[in-house]
Amino acid sequence: DQGGVVFGARFDDKWDVVHDYTETIDGIAAFRGSKYLQSIIGDSYIQAEKFLKQGREVMFTGTPCQVAGLKKFLRKDYENLLAADIICHGVPSPKVWQQYHNEATNSKTSYVNMRYKQNGWLRYNMCIKGANGNSCFHKPFYENPFMQAFLADLILRPSCYACPAKGGSSGSDITLGDFWGIERENPDFFDDKGVSLVMLHNDKELSMLDNCDVEEMSFASALDGNQSL
Repeated sequence: DQGGVVFGARFDDKWDVVHDYTETIDGIAAFRGSKYLQSIIGDSYIQAEKFLKQGREVMFTGTPCQVAGLKKFLRKDYENLLAADIICHGVPSPKVWQQYHNEATNSKTSYVNMRYKQNGWLRYNMCIKGANGNSCFHKPFYENPFMQAFLADLILRPSCYACPAKGGSSGSDITLGDFWGIERENPDFFDDKGVSLVMLHNDKELSMLDNCDVEEMSFASALDGNQSL
């Protein structure tokens, strides 16, 4: 609404994950949802710098290493940049994902949801729909071989095992993630639909939370259930 630009990760027509930008509210939909594999940055840093130099408001979302990479690429701070990273478990290999995807479905894919929450937030499935968009191939994450390998840290890119960008060191303004353990820390706030953890590293966009259903928690309580931090 302010004439800004949002960068995020989306699936392409081959169901790989790529970074892209949108200048419309509708375009943000493609960036929503978890995508458990490494995204291709492409020329997103160059595009972001161009928009920033034009004076436009830019929100750039990505993994901590991608935000750290953007900051190093820009070489200076921009007041019109809002950088948001995620609590990152690590990013699996795109090659492993494509092999799994090809084996999981024999038809063309029309829809992928790596965090399909029809059975609840804690018991999520991965859902892959065929070309007709009707049938959904899905299994709970604990029965899905791709998710098992991901959660067991077997298919992450080598740099993820010694990540220098985690723990709030990426230079982001905001860190987003799931509030694991919310059912213990604040049972009244838990509804099995998903509770987000939002960590503000400065007050740049504090006002954006004014219209949200927010409960302030201690960092220790957030850290307790989020070891990926």
